[in-house]
Amino acid sequence: MKKQKRTGPRSKLMDAILVLLLARPLKASEIATNLGLETKYVSSYLSYWRKKGLVELNLGRWKLTEEGKAYAEEIAKKILNE
Repeated sequence: MKKQKRTGPRSKLMDAILVLLLARPLKASEIATNLGLETKYVSSYLSYWRKKGLVELNLGRWKLTEEGKAYAEEIAKKILNE
């Protein structure tokens, strides 16, 4: 299933979160620190994308699902080609 193209600052933030999670599972606070945001702000994004099946929470750390990993790799390739 092809994802709709997302635009705007909100999508760029989510893209950044997903790309960070490519490296390793992270706590919401670690993601927030890396992006210079409040943890509650990052947590709300993660909760939303958990419902969509892109991330999952395991022992306090967020990680990508298989679908999330494929999507994050697509984002990373796009960034590298720009």
